[in-house]
Amino acid sequence: MKQFAIIAFILIIGTIIISSFFFIGSDAVKDSTKVFIHEIVNNKGSQELTSSENEQIKQFFDSIQALGLPHPLIDGVQIHYYDVFTPPTENDEYLQYISVKYDPITGGGFDTDINFEYILYNEADGNPEEIYFGKIVVRSFDPDFSNKELLLVTPMEKQK
Repeated sequence: MKQFAIIAFILIIGTIIISSFFFIGSDAVKDSTKVFIHEIVNNKGSQELTSSENEQIKQFFDSIQALGLPHPLIDGVQIHYYDVFTPPTENDEYLQYISVKYDPITGGGFDTDINFEYILYNEADGNPEEIYFGKIVVRSFDPDFSNKELLLVTPMEKQK
């Protein structure tokens, strides 16, 4: 009986370790969200949004330009889930982060917060010198993120 317990324990631990390999590198950000972010960054709008919603998206990117920040890089950029650390993308002298957070809503669907952040570090002491933050929130009622509604656009603003 003791040998059976030891073998069962080893099998359970082995199964956990092997199954964890399937989730290493698994990304919490849905592919459809990544496609949408690529589209709005590259085109300053989306075919899936109305013209007034696209105007708000354009104003968001205009706020980035008005602050003298570089246009967000998107090709080859790792878009991560909010509060999960990933290395930043170097964009001119700034470190750029794009992150996503999903908030379920009552009645089904979810709100997708798309966060854009730029940080400029002081080379002398390594402390953040300037921090800029902006957000786009999109609501979707279906799991494949095909039916979208723009809820909120917070233009890029200097935080520090």
